[in-house]
Amino acid sequence: MTFRRGVVFVFLVSGFLLASMVHLKPLPLPARAFTVPLAWAAEGSTIWESPPVRVAATVAGLGWEAVPPEAAWIRSSEDGEKWSDWVAIPLDLEHGPDPADLEASAERAASGPVYVGEANFLQYRVAAPSADGLQAELIETAGRDMSMLERAVHLWQRVEWADPPAAEASPGQPAIVSRQEWGGDACLAASSHPDSEYNRRVSALFIHHTVTSNTRAASDPLAEIYSICRYHVVTKGWWDIAYNFLIGPDGTIYEGRHGGIDEPVRGAHTRGLNSYSMGIGLLGTYTSNTPSAAQQQSIVDLVAWKFDLDHVDPSGTVVLENLTDNDKFVEGQIVTLRTVSGHRDAAATSCPGTACYPLLPSLRTRIELTGGNKIYWQPSSDPVEGFQAVGYDPIAFQMRFTVPMQWSLEIANQDGVVVHAASGSGSSAIATWDGTNDGENLPYGEYLVSVDAEPSSGSAPQMVSEWVQLGSYLPPFADDENSVHQMAIVELAALGITKGCNPPENDLFCPEDSVTRGEMAAFLTRALGLDGLPAEDLFIDDDDSIFEADIEKLAVAGITKGCNPPDDDRFCPDEPVTRGQMAAFLVRAFRFAVADEDGTPFVDVEGSIFQADIALLAAAGITKGCNPPDNNRYCSDRDVTRAEMATFLVRSLSG
Repeated sequence: MTFRRGVVFVFLVSGFLLASMVHLKPLPLPARAFTVPLAWAAEGSTIWESPPVRVAATVAGLGWEAVPPEAAWIRSSEDGEKWSDWVAIPLDLEHGPDPADLEASAERAASGPVYVGEANFLQYRVAAPSADGLQAELIETAGRDMSMLERAVHLWQRVEWADPPAAEASPGQPAIVSRQEWGGDACLAASSHPDSEYNRRVSALFIHHTVTSNTRAASDPLAEIYSICRYHVVTKGWWDIAYNFLIGPDGTIYEGRHGGIDEPVRGAHTRGLNSYSMGIGLLGTYTSNTPSAAQQQSIVDLVAWKFDLDHVDPSGTVVLENLTDNDKFVEGQIVTLRTVSGHRDAAATSCPGTACYPLLPSLRTRIELTGGNKIYWQPSSDPVEGFQAVGYDPIAFQMRFTVPMQWSLEIANQDGVVVHAASGSGSSAIATWDGTNDGENLPYGEYLVSVDAEPSSGSAPQMVSEWVQLGSYLPPFADDENSVHQMAIVELAALGITKGCNPPENDLFCPEDSVTRGEMAAFLTRALGLDGLPAEDLFIDDDDSIFEADIEKLAVAGITKGCNPPDDDRFCPDEPVTRGQMAAFLVRAFRFAVADEDGTPFVDVEGSIFQADIALLAAAGITKGCNPPDNNRYCSDRDVTRAEMATFLVRSLSG
C-alpha cells in the first residue's frame, strides 16, 4: 500500500511540474553519516589492509581513537570487481578552526574527506605500527537507502510555484553559485552552531585543494561540495564547510561557509590563521594536474573583488600571529606571509598541490592588474595598544596607490565627529595617529578611518571605510589584561559590584592592590543588594569614610562585628583584609555550611580563629589555596588583592 501511494504521489507531482509556473528548487537528498568498524590484515611490518567493505557512501574518511596513521589510502568500486586507483586520504591536521575558537571544542579526530561518488564497495590501506582503533567515517548523500515515499516527499519539498527573484550582483563581483544551489542550508541544519563568526577584516588569502577526484569534481561539483560540507559538519564536528569559497575545474565559483559573500566570515581552513584570512578550496587534486585556465581566472576575479572590499595589496605581505603549534610555526609566533599564499606557507602540508603552488606569483600579478585604480591600505595594529589613562602606541596606516593620487584621511568617533585628519599625494604614504584629539587621549572604542583619493589618471578608486579599535584591553578596565582573575573582574563590573579604582575615569581596577575593609564592605553590600537596609552609627571610626553607609549596613545584616573585640566599636575601614578575615566575611554573607567544619585541606590554618570559616569556604569550592599547583596552604594572614577578591566574590555568587 505504501509503495502504491508513493507512485501515485510521484505521478501527481510530475503533472504539476508541467505547468509553466511551477519549477523545482535545489534541495539535496537527506544525508546519512555513519561509522563502520574495520578489520585489518597485515600486508607487511607497518602496512595494514582492510577487506572490501560493502557500503553505500559518497564520502569516506578515516577516524581514530588516539593517534592517526602515518599514511592512508582508499579505493572504491560500484560492483566490487572494477576498482578505482588507490587515493591518498588527507591526514594533515592543519585544516580546522583556530584552537581558541569555540568551534574547536567539538572537533573530532578524523581525516579529511575523499569524495568517492556513488560507491558500493570501499577498501582501506594504512601505514602504521598498528591499525587498532581505526574506523571508516562515511557520508551517504545519494539517498540510496530512501524509500519511494521518502523520495516523493522530497520531490514535493522541492516544488516552487513562482520563479524566485534573480540575485543582484555587486559591481565587480564575479558570478557566484549560492549555498542554496548545492544544499548549504541542509548541511547547516546538522550544525551545532548555525551562527556565523566574523573577523575584523580579510588580511590574507590561503589557497587549498580539496584532494578529491578531478574527474568527479568536474562531473558533479554540487554533489561533491555538499558531501564535503556534511563530512566537515557531522564527522569533523565543525560548524560548516571549512572554505569560504570553492572553485570547480570549469571555473565556476561556489559560495562556501555561510555568513555573507562580502563579509569577513571566519572559516576553518587554515588552523591558527583563520582569524585573519579567507580560504578558497579548488575542487580536485593538484599534485600533478595543473588547475585549469578557467580555475585560475576565477581565482583572479574572485580575489580581486574580495581584496578590494578590504583594500588588501595582492602583491604585499602581512604580519600575523600564529594561534597554534604546528610543524612550521609555534603558537604565538609572529609570522610574515604573502597576502596571497598557499596553505603550505602556513603549515607543514603539500596543499594546494605541487602543480598549483608555482602559479601563485603570476596570480598575484594578475589580481593586481584586474579592475580599475585601487587604494591598498593596512593598519600597523588593530586593536591599538594602550589605554586612555597612559596613552596609546602610535598606529601607522600604510597606503599604496595603483597610480599617483591626491589623498585625504579622516578618523571619526562613533558620533561622526572627526578627531584626526591628514592628507598628501603620491604613489604611497604612511599616516600616523597617536589616539589623541587636540593633545587629549581619546577614550577606548571603535573609530572609523576613511581614505578618499583622486587619481592622476583613470577611474576613482573605492574609498576606504574601516573601523579600528583604540585600546587593546578587554573593557572596562585597562590594567587587568595579564591577570588570571581578568574574567572574574569583568563579570564583577558587569554585575555592577565594582566601578574601578580611579574615579572619575574608572578605567583601572588596580588588581594587585590590597582590599581594604571599607572596600570589602562596599563589594558585599552591592553583591548582596543591601541598599534597602537602614544604616546605624555602630562604629566610631568610619565617619570620614566614603564607605560609612556600606559598613553600617553590613553590620546591621550581621556580616561584620568590628575589628576590636570585645568592644567592637571600631571597624578599621582603611586596614587591609586578610585572607582569613575574608573567609569569615564570605561565610557570614553567603551562609556557607557543610558538615565537619573543622576539616580543611590546608596545612597552615591549624589554630587560626578563622579555621572553621576557611574549611567551609574550601568545601563550597570558593577557594583552592594560595600555592598552586600543590594548593595545600591557605595563607590566612596574607592580604587579599582586589583581583583575588573578584574571583572569590564571583564564585560565591555563582555557588
